[in-house]
Amino acid sequence: MSTQRTPVRILIVDDHPAIRFGLQALLSEEPGFEVCGQAENFRKAVTAFHALHPDLVIVDISLDEGNGLDLIRQLAGDGPHCRFLVVSFHDEKLYAERALSVGASGYVSKREPLEQIVTAVRRVAAGHLYYSQEVSELFLRKYAGSPRPEVSVSHLSRLSRRELEIFELVGRGYETSEIAERLFISPKTVSTHYENIKHKLGLDSKTELVRHAVTWLNEEH
Repeated sequence: MSTQRTPVRILIVDDHPAIRFGLQALLSEEPGFEVCGQAENFRKAVTAFHALHPDLVIVDISLDEGNGLDLIRQLAGDGPHCRFLVVSFHDEKLYAERALSVGASGYVSKREPLEQIVTAVRRVAAGHLYYSQEVSELFLRKYAGSPRPEVSVSHLSRLSRRELEIFELVGRGYETSEIAERLFISPKTVSTHYENIKHKLGLDSKTELVRHAVTWLNEEH
C-alpha cells in the first residue's frame, strides 16, 4: 500500500502582490508543495506564521513595516523546525551572509529563471542550503581560510545591517523623520547612521550619500 507524502507547507512573504501570486502559481503546480498562505508585510507575516505553522517561509528583504532579515531572526526563534529562503532582487553578495547569520537556509535572486527558484525551494525544503555558485565559493574561501584573495565586493559590504537598511531607504527617497518613524528609532540616531555610512563609503556630504544610494538602488532594480 502506497503512502502519500505530506506536502511542504509554504508561506510567501513579499510586499509586491504580483510576486506573491506569481510564486504561489508557480509552486502550486509543483508536486509536494502546498502554499498555505501569503503576507504582504512584517506584522501580517508574524500573524500568518503563528496561525499556519508553515514548514518553509519564502521572504523578500524589503517589506512594508520592517525588514525581511529581522523577520527571519524573529520567526526562526519562534519556529525552530521551519526553514527560510530569501527570494529577492537585492545583491546576493551583499546580503547572503547576513541572511545566513539570522537563520535563512538559502538565497535566490528573483532574476533567476523560474526553474532555478523551484530548485532553491526544493533544496531548502529538503534540509539543505542553497546559494549561487559564486556566493558559495565566497563562503568557502572565507570559512576554509583559503590563501587565495577574496573576490572584491562592493564597499557596501562594510556597512552594518542597519546602515545598509538606512542606505536603501535613503535611495527610496525617505527623509530622516520618515526613516526614524519606519525603523522606530530617533531622528538623531538616523543622523548618526548617516555619518557612519559616509565615513565607511568615503563620502563627504549628505548630498553624495543620497546620490550614491539612489544610483545603487536603480542598479539593483
